[in-house]
Amino acid sequence: MSEEQNTENSLESTDLTEEEQTLCENLETAHKRIFVWRFKDHGLVVQRKPTRHEWRRYKTDLTKAPMTDPILVQENLIKACMVHPGPQILDKILDDSPAMLELFMATAEGLAVGDRGEVSALGKDWKKPDATT
Repeated sequence: MSEEQNTENSLESTDLTEEEQTLCENLETAHKRIFVWRFKDHGLVVQRKPTRHEWRRYKTDLTKAPMTDPILVQENLIKACMVHPGPQILDKILDDSPAMLELFMATAEGLAVGDRGEVSALGKDWKKPDATT
C-alpha cells in the first residue's frame, strides 16, 4: 500500500467540526461527563457516564451469572450510555471490532468515578503531619 493510499484510509484529524463541537458541548451540558470517540466507519460517537441506577443494575445483573451473559450485561450498560448517534451504533461497532467493548467499559468506569478534580484519594495519609515532631 502506498503512502498516499494509507493516508486516505486513516483518520487524519481528531479536530471537531464546528457542528460537532456544538453537539459535544450540548451533550456535556446535558450529561456532565462525556467521552468522544471518532471512528473511520462510524463517525463521531459520544458516550456519557452511567447513572447511579444504570451502574447498580449493571453490577446486580453481573451477580446473576451464570443465568445471565456477562458480555450482554456489559453491552446493555454501554448501549444506555451511547448518546450520539444512539445505542444502535454499538452493535455496528462491535461487529467490526468486538474488543472495543473492553475500551467502552473502561471508559464507563472512568466516567463513573469522575474527574481527578472531583475526587481525591487520601488513603491512610489523610492526617496532617504533627507540627510538634
